[in-house]
Parts: sequence; structure tokens; C-alpha cells
Amino acid sequence: MSRLVVVANGEALVLTAPRRPLWRRPMYRALWKVQRNVWGRAFLDLGGDHQSAVYVAGSGRSGTTWLAEVINYRNAYRYMFEPLTPPHVPEFQHLLRGQYLRPENRDPAYLEPMTSVLNGRLRHRWVDYYNRRPVATHRLIKDVYANLMLKWIQVNFPGMPIVLVLRHPCAVLTSRLSLAPRDLHQRFEPDLERFLQQADLMADLIAPFENGIRDASTPLERHAYWWCVENYVPLRMCARGEIHAVCYERLRTEPAEEIPRLGAFTGRAFDPVVFTRMRRRSLTTGPHSALQMNGEPITNWTRQWSREDVKRVVRILSRFGLDEIYTDSPMPKVQGISALQERS
Repeated sequence: MSRLVVVANGEALVLTAPRRPLWRRPMYRALWKVQRNVWGRAFLDLGGDHQSAVYVAGSGRSGTTWLAEVINYRNAYRYMFEPLTPPHVPEFQHLLRGQYLRPENRDPAYLEPMTSVLNGRLRHRWVDYYNRRPVATHRLIKDVYANLMLKWIQVNFPGMPIVLVLRHPCAVLTSRLSLAPRDLHQRFEPDLERFLQQADLMADLIAPFENGIRDASTPLERHAYWWCVENYVPLRMCARGEIHAVCYERLRTEPAEEIPRLGAFTGRAFDPVVFTRMRRRSLTTGPHSALQMNGEPITNWTRQWSREDVKRVVRILSRFGLDEIYTDSPMPKVQGISALQERS
């Protein structure tokens, strides 16, 4: 508790107020920065092959960084940040942002760089910037461009836990649209052509939606189709048990149920201190996010869009069957995840 002495009418009054949580104090943040600057460059990775890793994937702005930091609440992992980012990591310059690969694809152009990530050989300033572990025997890989490759990863690198984070599309596109004007790399531009130009993706999964994707004209529609493709593909291709799909909203509101399930899937138990860690903001929280503005990250989007806008998004979701998970309500219908995966 912090103490403030106030003199009123000749009497000293001692007022107390809760101190900032440790992780929000400047000295704590400064220590994290020092750790990243040192261990992001000089560390030992003794983790062995891909089975020593956990892979966290999801749409950009869906909470993937926050969940990765929750999983790494004890700083037990070498943290590898978004290796499949073509502008920054030379080994993946030939990939599209949103690359699709058929599970049977054995092209060394894809297998070799992914192997170097999953077995820890890859070292890069972009990838290791957030690492704070000097000697690691396990790896945590977090990426927002891997969704359409998850089945390929699961088939070619069996035995590695893969976690897919889902978040309401209206929350995702609200965050993306707020960040897009300040993003030099145009990461939040809804470039749907990158899906349409992939012949295998179109033939396997997306052809029934081609007309709708091509006709999408407004930013709202284009972002909604972007979200749908990113999440429809892994949910339709990966059966239950192959990946662990978890909803951001459930992690926020029902952590006592979701964290044990996550621990059972990853094979790594969590102790109760993780629930304290879940109250922290992630390192990539945007300056205008609901959390930074002391808002509610689950429902904040409901004040940003009209009812008709939300209906338009839900109509697009319904074309993919994704309205079985998300509707005009902020909370998901988690049983819809199983229903989609059972069709895989």
C-alpha cells in the first residue's frame, strides 16, 4: 500500500491506496527490457526436436501474444515471436502472409525453414526479441501467419502441442482497423487476393466462397472475410485432439476451467500464480486498445459498430458455418468449435 499524509484542520491524516501491481511498475518493466536485450541475443537452446515446443497460432489481434505470455508465466520457455513474418525473417521470404500448404506437401523449401524454427536452430533478432530465457530446454512459438498451415505442421511435426486462439471477429477487426493507419508494414490491410491466388487453397476449401470474397467491397466486409478464411481453414482441417482451439473470451471469463484444459493438452501443469499473470496486459497491447483505455476487451467492440454492421459480419460468418461459434453476442458458443472440427 502507498501512504499519503494530508494535513487538515491541524490534524495529520494518513491515506492509503493500493500500490500498482508489480508488473506495472517502471523498474519491473525496465528489468524485462534488460533481460530481452541480453537474452534475445545470447542464449542456449538445449530443447532438442519439435516435441520440446508448444505452437500458439491465431489471427493477428486475437490475443495470441497475451496467451503466449500466460503459458510462459514462469519464463520457462525460449519465446520465439512470429517467425513466419516474411518482411523480417529471410528464411520465410517466399511465403505469403497466410500461406496454405496441403498436409502431404514435402517441399524442402517449406520443411527446412520450419524445421529450423521448431528444433531451435533459427536465431534472428525479430524472432528472439522477446526472449528472456538464458538457457532453454523448451520452446514457445507464437505466430499470426500460421493458421492456414496448422494441419501441415501437425502432420509433418507430430507430437507438438498446437494451440489455436479464437476471438470474436468484431473485436479483431476493431483492433486491426485502429492500428492500420499507423502500421508501416501494412499488416492489417485485408488483402484477400493472397487467398484467391493460392490454387490449392481454392480447390481444397475456399472455392464455394470465391464470389463473396471477390464481391466484398467495404473494409468491414473485407476484414470479415479475412477473419473467416483464417479460422475456417484450421477448424475444418484439424480434428479434435489434433489442435486445441480456445476462445479468448472464455480465457478471460472462465480461466479456472480453460487453463486446466490447456495444461492437459500441452502436458505442462500450471500453478495458481498463472491466474495473477492473466491480469497483465501483453507486451503488444495497442495504445488505443480497450485495456489501455481501462475498457472491457470482450464487450468494447459492441460500442464501436451499429447493429446493422454486426448483422453484416454475422451473415458472412454464416456462409462459413462460423456463426456456430460467434454471433452478435460477445461471448462464443464453444460447442460450435467441436461441431466444425467433427466435419474435418
